[in-house]
Amino acid sequence: MDLTLLHAGTDIRLGRELGRGGEGTVHELQEDPGRVAKRYAEPADPRKVRKLVAMTLAANPALLGIAAWPSDLLKDGNGAVWGFVMPRVASKQDIHELYSPKSRSEAFPQADFRLVVHVAANVAKAFAVLHAQGHVVGDVNHGNLLVGPDGTVTLIDCDSFQVTNGIDVYTCDVGVPLFMAPELQGRTLRGLQRTQNHDRFGLAVLLFHLLYMGRHPFAGRYDGSDEMPIERAIEEYRFAYGADRRANRMERPPGTIPLEAMGADIAEQFEQAFSRAGAEGRPDARAWIGALERLASGLRLCEAANWHHYPGTLVACPWCGVEETTGARLFGPKLAAEPFGDVIDLEAILREIGTIDGPGPDSRTAVRTPVEAAPGGGQAARPRRTAAAGRRPASGGRTRGPGGGAGRRHENEGRMGADVGPVAAAGVPGRVRSAPPPRVGSLRGARGLPR
Repeated sequence: MDLTLLHAGTDIRLGRELGRGGEGTVHELQEDPGRVAKRYAEPADPRKVRKLVAMTLAANPALLGIAAWPSDLLKDGNGAVWGFVMPRVASKQDIHELYSPKSRSEAFPQADFRLVVHVAANVAKAFAVLHAQGHVVGDVNHGNLLVGPDGTVTLIDCDSFQVTNGIDVYTCDVGVPLFMAPELQGRTLRGLQRTQNHDRFGLAVLLFHLLYMGRHPFAGRYDGSDEMPIERAIEEYRFAYGADRRANRMERPPGTIPLEAMGADIAEQFEQAFSRAGAEGRPDARAWIGALERLASGLRLCEAANWHHYPGTLVACPWCGVEETTGARLFGPKLAAEPFGDVIDLEAILREIGTIDGPGPDSRTAVRTPVEAAPGGGQAARPRRTAAAGRRPASGGRTRGPGGGAGRRHENEGRMGADVGPVAAAGVPGRVRSAPPPRVGSLRGARGLPR
């Protein structure tokens, strides 16, 4: 099929396929290595075309610098629109690969907490740019932000965003409940106009995931006889780390740091974002930028572990306490055991161990920032908790809305990534390799970009 760029008026040739999903395929552009094309399996309907035209007319250096924003449309000889071109995003990973300690050791082996805070500030800056242009992400989730090894971030799946041209508003009709504000839980999203304040809730959840080692702010231990899935906890404002958590019969999971560990400034903003008062006004992206830059400037190096950096307002490193409690390594590459060879002489190894003097008292027994251990010591017990983020619903997989179909995400060039949910709500921090959180509303495919 011969395709032409709508605005540029030039013919275009699609190159190698980089990935595919439910909506279509992503291709290289033979004459333009800095951009890629998303080609739909079917021509876009009239409303979709109007939205894409509005997005391409709104494209500017600020948006193109932080997002895979459509910059031109693909049309055939009859004028039907078959997709769009956008900036190419290379060498970047989904953000959950950074905030989950287990996957961080593989995807970002050199990352320490300084990079995590830097990324958090860049996420807030990306939201600030988008909001300044009058647009809304809508479907904030763990898979529509990509992170580079240098900490730069890129918003993807932009054709699902809520976009306005000053006259018309083209809504975002999908969402992931784990990132949706309490006032949106259970509502039909098709045709619903989102606000920047709704985005601010999802932004706060993303930032919490980053700063608190992949934990969800509403995933905790619930002191009740009934079930408390995360979606219900969000709807009922049961923030598991908040000052009123006990009044809400919630407590943070074992092996986690308290909210105030990041300092009063950060703690206050999370309290505001996740409280009932937040429905009237949550901290905006610029407020987060300031708080996160102040946090970054005050980080100090741990004396016991030189791969730990922690807030300077604390008297001791909280990451040492988490690692001692959970047995998880929070930063740095995986530690691999040296092979013994083809034959293992267990008796010889035991004799060698017997000749080694004990280490003596632990030099790191300084006062730690409070980290809750499992009752009775040892490995963290599984508490009664809200459902783990990323858990497959009873019906299995994604929920479908009107006219929707589940698609897969591009994870690398020519390869579709596994659907991966955020970190589990309790136990040793890690990645849940199950279906992603269900998305409500109509679904889309061919989401994401090659990295």
